[in-house]
Amino acid sequence: MTANFSFSRLGKLIVKQWVENRRLYLMSTLALLGLLGIVFLIWVATNGRRYDEDSLLITGMFGLFITGAVFASTTFSMLGSKDKGIYWISFPASHAEKLLANLFFNVIVFTLVYVCCFFY
Repeated sequence: MTANFSFSRLGKLIVKQWVENRRLYLMSTLALLGLLGIVFLIWVATNGRRYDEDSLLITGMFGLFITGAVFASTTFSMLGSKDKGIYWISFPASHAEKLLANLFFNVIVFTLVYVCCFFY
């Protein structure tokens, strides 16, 4: 294994991370849907039928920030346990590829899933 960056190895690492953590990602999506459902029920209960676009935008951005932080904390928690942390660090890929694979799921995929769930 070389420390050089490789797009093919990055793609394989992203697929590997999906296969190993798909249950976590799917359960997180269901929890996000439930949380957004509760927030919207509370919002409808307090505002009635009045629709205010500004408060919806603020609610969406605040929710994205909070749930994104919780999701990132959950996905990076694998480095906190010795057995998973040693496995992840010793995996034959460069550190840039490992970082980009985590950022792909925590930034790009999570944001797309959140926006889809929010506007669903």
